Amino acid sequence: MKIIYQTKEKTMSIPIPNALLFNSVTSKMLENRINKYSRMEISPEQLKLWIKILGESVHEFGHYTLVEVKTSDDEVIKIIM
Repeated sequence: MKIIYQTKEKTMSIPIPNALLFNSVTSKMLENRINKYSRMEISPEQLKLWIKILGESVHEFGHYTLVEVKTSDDEVIKIIM
């Protein structure tokens, strides 16, 4: 996974290893944050399935943009799997 932040002056790229993203500690923290800050609740089984599907999709389809946000100041934030 890679997080890219672009402005008119500079571009910053932050690579995150998939092993760090898809481990049990990170998934537990993600589960807690989703349940605390969103209107939906997610079970550990659902989260494991979601992470498994994300990992398989990268292997099957290659890298793709998961989220892309563009601000009114022409700043761009992308999360690429």
